[in-house]
Amino acid sequence: MAFIALCEGYLGIEPHLEPWRYFFSVSLHKKRERSGDLSMPVGCTGIHLWGHRSSKYMTYPLLRSNKGWHALWFYVKNTATAPLSNFIRRLIEEAPPVWGWGPPPEKEKKRLRDLLDAIVYLKSQGLHGADVIRAYHVRRVVPLMACALPMYGMMPDAQLDGMVLA
Repeated sequence: MAFIALCEGYLGIEPHLEPWRYFFSVSLHKKRERSGDLSMPVGCTGIHLWGHRSSKYMTYPLLRSNKGWHALWFYVKNTATAPLSNFIRRLIEEAPPVWGWGPPPEKEKKRLRDLLDAIVYLKSQGLHGADVIRAYHVRRVVPLMACALPMYGMMPDAQLDGMVLA
C-alpha cells in the first residue's frame, strides 16, 4: 500500500508494475509437513525489497522474517453490513512464472530513469515510509480500496465524496 500511496501522493502518477518490479520481489513460502501438522499445504507469499535496490527506495522497515507472527494475530468479526469474502480453499502451491521475472531489463530501466530519479530525490529530502503511510491516513483513504479520486487529485477544493476510511 505504501508503494501505491508513494506513486499517487508524491509522484502524481497512477501506480504501475514496472517501478514496483524494479524495487520488489515476491517469494512463496510453504508449510513443511511434519507429523501432527495440518493435513493440507498452507502457502503464503512474501514481498521483499531487492537488497541492492533498497538504498534507492525510501526508508521503510520491512520484516525479514515472519517468525512469531502468531503473537500478532487478530480476528475480525464477520458482519452482515460488511461481510468478509468466503474462504474458497484456493492455495498457491507453486509460484507463478511471472514472480521470477525480477527487475525490468535495462531497456525498461532507461524508460523509468526519471521516475526512479524522482524517488531517489524524495528519499534524499527525507521522505520516509512512515510519512507516506501517515499521508493516506490523514486523507482517510486506503490505497487498495475503491477510491473516488487518486491521492494526487485530493486538492483543498476537491469533492471528497466517497473517500471515507471505514
